[in-house]
Amino acid sequence: MSENDARVRLNYPLLIFLLRICTSFGSSLFPGTSCQCEEFAIDGKPFVAVWNSPTGGCTKNFSVEINLKDNGILENENQTWDGKYVTVFYNAQLGHYPYFTDIEGTGSYNGGMPQMYLVFDPIPIQMNRGSVYHI
Repeated sequence: MSENDARVRLNYPLLIFLLRICTSFGSSLFPGTSCQCEEFAIDGKPFVAVWNSPTGGCTKNFSVEINLKDNGILENENQTWDGKYVTVFYNAQLGHYPYFTDIEGTGSYNGGMPQMYLVFDPIPIQMNRGSVYHI
């Protein structure tokens, strides 16, 4: 597997643990700071569930309708991968954009984080399912 094909796997139990710690103690972890959460970014809610699966074809192909809005779950229009709420990027689409190549964070491509690499080369942006544009 080449460096460009490597996928980053996240340690979800650790991320959930850290999220719970940070939200439980709030600003007491960081003296002198306070929460500035007066407005919520999506639908005025502090937490939203977002559907990340291209299930739009289920109705057309299998006559199975998945109505996520009834359960308060946000979805892209037509339940697609790329849209208003969710856009999925794959290594092949990122061009020179930095990312980590392993779970430990020891292997990286162009520094691993955008803050560690000056991105002067164009970043390809995929739009309209198949067309690739460079910005």
